[in-house]
Amino acid sequence: MGLMDIFKPHKTSIKTENISLQRCISGINKWNLDKKEDTVFLSASRICTLCCVYNRRIYSVFGNDKRFPKLLDMPSFLLNSKCPCCNMYLGYSIYSSYIKDKKDLKKDIAYSNRPFVDDSDEEMLQFRKEAQEKRIESKLEENEFKWLSENLPEISPKSLSGYRRMKHSNSKNYQNLIKKAKEKGYEIKS
Repeated sequence: MGLMDIFKPHKTSIKTENISLQRCISGINKWNLDKKEDTVFLSASRICTLCCVYNRRIYSVFGNDKRFPKLLDMPSFLLNSKCPCCNMYLGYSIYSSYIKDKKDLKKDIAYSNRPFVDDSDEEMLQFRKEAQEKRIESKLEENEFKWLSENLPEISPKSLSGYRRMKHSNSKNYQNLIKKAKEKGYEIKS
């Protein structure tokens, strides 16, 4: 690269709402004048079946580093702040191959270029199933609390955490709530 190459136009920005990716691109532009290393590390949910496929991989933002997949060739949701499936944040950090030893770098290259499929083991699949059940239970409790707050405000707990404590301890007040809700035509799942 010659002195005049610095003044050649480079594609140094992309339209993204993801603040961590914007900061990485800004850092790449500021500290990496030769524009060869434009790599970022993506951190996403390992529970989500969509996110886990792209999680913990290294991407070349503009395709300058041919050893890694080009971020702009990936699904466009990776440029957003959150996954459309699980609503979890997508976080990026600058990745520098210069500070890695050769053996680790080879592992990173191989891992990042493996097929984009969900290769979760049985333990992760079980963990995912349990996490999904917890999310469903949590949403159900939120809906129950909302209904109780609107329809039985005089006897409902003041907070969602209070309702959850009451429900999990199966207190007398909780039993009374179940009875009063049933009288109004709403069934609370115990």
